[in-house]
Amino acid sequence: MKAFKKLYFLMILSSLSFGCNQQPKAGIEAGLAEGNASPSSPSHSVSLVNSVSNPVEAKVNTPLTSVKDLVDVNNEFAFKLYHNLESKEGNIFLSPYSISVALSMAYVGARNATREQMSKVLELPLSDEFAPLFSSLQEQLKAVAGNNDIELLIANALWVEATYPLSESFLASMKKNYDSMIFPADFKENFNKERLKINEWVEIQTKDRIKELIPSGVLNELTRLVLTNAIYFKGVWQTQFVKESTMEEAFFVSRDMSKEVSMMNSTGSFNYFEDNDMQMVELPYKGNDLSMIVVLPQVKNGIKELEKKINRESWLKNFAQMKNQKVRLFLPKFSATEQFRLKNTLANMGMSDAFTMNADFSGIDGTKDLFIAEVVHKAFIDVNEKGSEAAAATAVVMQLKSMAVNQPPVPVFRADHPFIFMIVHGHTKNILFMGRFAKP
Repeated sequence: MKAFKKLYFLMILSSLSFGCNQQPKAGIEAGLAEGNASPSSPSHSVSLVNSVSNPVEAKVNTPLTSVKDLVDVNNEFAFKLYHNLESKEGNIFLSPYSISVALSMAYVGARNATREQMSKVLELPLSDEFAPLFSSLQEQLKAVAGNNDIELLIANALWVEATYPLSESFLASMKKNYDSMIFPADFKENFNKERLKINEWVEIQTKDRIKELIPSGVLNELTRLVLTNAIYFKGVWQTQFVKESTMEEAFFVSRDMSKEVSMMNSTGSFNYFEDNDMQMVELPYKGNDLSMIVVLPQVKNGIKELEKKINRESWLKNFAQMKNQKVRLFLPKFSATEQFRLKNTLANMGMSDAFTMNADFSGIDGTKDLFIAEVVHKAFIDVNEKGSEAAAATAVVMQLKSMAVNQPPVPVFRADHPFIFMIVHGHTKNILFMGRFAKP
């Protein structure tokens, strides 16, 4: 029996973009919300698509000419971000795609050194040709919306101080390339009321799974722009676990310490791969458009070594070597909610100017007055006998620099110790959620 120390899960849905209350070709028509566009309106259900080619190595600042190129750089950012968070004790769960999209919206307006730094972190080219690819990605996702009991709700919105003028070209890009709704806000006089509105909108988009995305104290009277993304996913296993077979078993949180968990089990045909370091199994959701990949260290205390080795290239290489075979599978039921403030992490990754007085987001408003005050992110995951449910949301909060303040920083596959897992679209393999579960 293989046992492991941390449950590290990486959820991947390929080709993801965010839309809000729009049909695929209506994004360019979306304008400042006025009566006929309510911020509490739920978005359309969207699922993942069939668009793939063989993976190639992502390279910073090379032109992106296809959706596949965009998926490559999104996934490169996903693994890079995860590695910058892996020192956190206990569980990790996040949506790197949600974070990537929210930051890329701000990146559209970044200029000079700020843009160069963000380019290296986000793996995006310095030119703007990447932006329309987000729209293409979203079109592919919507092509299979509502099929096979898969739900994927995707929403994107900007909340703009009503008295603060933004560049027409920036707003046009947000509407055309991100299918974004734009809501006027009164941050000057009622920033806390606006915070509650944004949080309510996120709750609706994520079916109440993400609450209080923006905590008290993040917004203030000099907030001028909040860029938000929200995702909700629910999928049913192609072959569900039998609930009566779930039993209480040990999950090893360390080599010598265990905790009782509800362990699901099933014997059947799965895509599977193993080497000296790990085992890897794919659990498809109904319809085979999406699946969860679980990566399990061969030894109980092997999660740290596995985290050191895993990256986009090694993951795709191992994924390509998976073969369908009979597997005796044991997987714990689990749920987790994680919240992050990513300002310090992203600054340490190399985009420090964006959070300081040196920030240049003149592509947003024609001035150098704005900086990113905080990036907040929250994610939820639940895995059970029937399937999986996940949700996440991200907010990039932009303020006037005069408010800048320093922020505080039959093989047997028995998942009874920490492991990596992923939800994957079998074609593009764009990472949607990433995380680690180490403490039941």
